[in-house]
Amino acid sequence: MHLLLYVFVLAFIPGRTPLKYTLVLNKFIGRCSGTNPKSSFDNIKISYMPSGDLSLDFDIVIHRPVRDSLKSTWIVERCASREALDTCSHFAEFNTTKFCNIISKAGSAWSSFMSCIQPKYSCPLKKITYFGRNCTVDPNRFFFPITGSYWKIKSEIVDGRDNALFMCLFFEGGVSVQH
Repeated sequence: MHLLLYVFVLAFIPGRTPLKYTLVLNKFIGRCSGTNPKSSFDNIKISYMPSGDLSLDFDIVIHRPVRDSLKSTWIVERCASREALDTCSHFAEFNTTKFCNIISKAGSAWSSFMSCIQPKYSCPLKKITYFGRNCTVDPNRFFFPITGSYWKIKSEIVDGRDNALFMCLFFEGGVSVQH
């Protein structure tokens, strides 16, 4: 599934006029090709709200139950541009062995997003479909200087008991400054 999303975000820098940023999400794939995960992120719809927040609708289908043993890896690649994918190189990798603790942490940047999922999305995860409707994310809570490059991000979440793939997401896009 390919989505084109334009989001305007204001970044407030002390002592400077706020800059307007445009986030372009060129791809958001809720199931990596060639995989058979224990869950999938389906029916993804993303829209821009006047407040600057992202609003997401989606289904998370759990095909097999999972306890609280999830581990995640986020691999980030930076490219010169969307047109120059041959320039992509490894930028960063983030790992956690306590994914269930992270998603349920109150007061985090993703708390409002996680709280809109029904039934409540918490470990252990049951073999059901979870629904997210009008789940909002404030991009400013995650913002860091990523302008001037094109980014590819792959997230793999595995069951720590047997290392079986639980979920695999892929998205790519860029951020530019509007003058």
